[in-house]
Amino acid sequence: MSSLAERLREQAGSARSMPREDLTALVRFANLYTPRRAPAMYLKEMETIYATAEGQKLLLAECFYKAFERLNVPAAVAPAPQASKTPAEKPADQ
Repeated sequence: MSSLAERLREQAGSARSMPREDLTALVRFANLYTPRRAPAMYLKEMETIYATAEGQKLLLAECFYKAFERLNVPAAVAPAPQASKTPAEKPADQ
């Protein structure tokens, strides 16, 4: 899947007959659905999902897609990291 997405990005970038909006949508789609982790990670997440009562009602494809969504969150969509709390400032005379 990863090599397919890489190739799709390359070919979309060199295409001259497509409108810019379509190219942007195509590249965005390829970026969102490119695997970011090793296959074993997705399998482990699928097992975690399937271990729940709700997960046992899912089809195998649905279970994989749910695991893919959980693990493949791009950095732009992920919540921003929280700043660490600074210690309370001490008065100047101490």
